[in-house]
Amino acid sequence: MPELYHDIEHRIDDALKALQHQTNPEVASVAREYDVPYQRLLARFNGRNSKSTRPPTNRKLTEEQESALCQYLDTLDEMFTSATRKQCYTTANLILARAHGSNPGPPPIVGKCWVTNFLKRHPEYYIRTQKPLNQDRQISQDPDNIMRWYERLQRVMIEKGITQHNTYNFDETGFRKV
Repeated sequence: MPELYHDIEHRIDDALKALQHQTNPEVASVAREYDVPYQRLLARFNGRNSKSTRPPTNRKLTEEQESALCQYLDTLDEMFTSATRKQCYTTANLILARAHGSNPGPPPIVGKCWVTNFLKRHPEYYIRTQKPLNQDRQISQDPDNIMRWYERLQRVMIEKGITQHNTYNFDETGFRKV
């Protein structure tokens, strides 16, 4: 059975610690002692990061650009507006186009699966299926209907002599004095 990557990396970390304590480091002998690949240990000793700590090479957006996209999504969320997949895709392409500037050739674009992969990298964002608003609720949110309701309320309060002091808040969960 082949060795797991993280097992080898753990031994390489131990070998690097051993090399730090040597005045004249002998990478080959330490590689044999810890049973790790010589070339990988030498590269790591010379400052190269491991695969797990290097930034990925197949990403279109940089960390700063993805951070800007996340800020945009957070801003939409604060305004109680949900971003769609298409908005996320379009915004990512807009960020790439602005970063491309006046360089020759067309700007790069993200692929069709990019949004799905972005959501996997950022689990704090997720797709929420929105249900259409019930027709009764749509009608009740109409500004003209709301104005008429308050005009009728004001008329009844004047007719019955109800003052603001005697007004209570009431909804489905109960009522309390305001």
